[in-house]
Amino acid sequence: MTKEQQFIIEVQTALTVYYLKKEGTLGNAVWCSLINMDKAFQLSSKIPDDLSAHKAACDFITHMLDADEGDKHDTPAWLMK
Repeated sequence: MTKEQQFIIEVQTALTVYYLKKEGTLGNAVWCSLINMDKAFQLSSKIPDDLSAHKAACDFITHMLDADEGDKHDTPAWLMK
């Protein structure tokens, strides 16, 4: 399995679980998580060599969920490419 695949699986799983708790129905959760997956696919090929798929997924998920909740934290530089 590639780093990109590992990243996508972790991001998709985390977003689906998050939105399932937030939205309350599986259909809404899947739809909301899919909306964010386009950005995840774009970034999956830009993960720095020295960053693991797990750490990259954690960076992305934290950034997306903070934005969804209205929180502001420093965005990792690799996410802004």
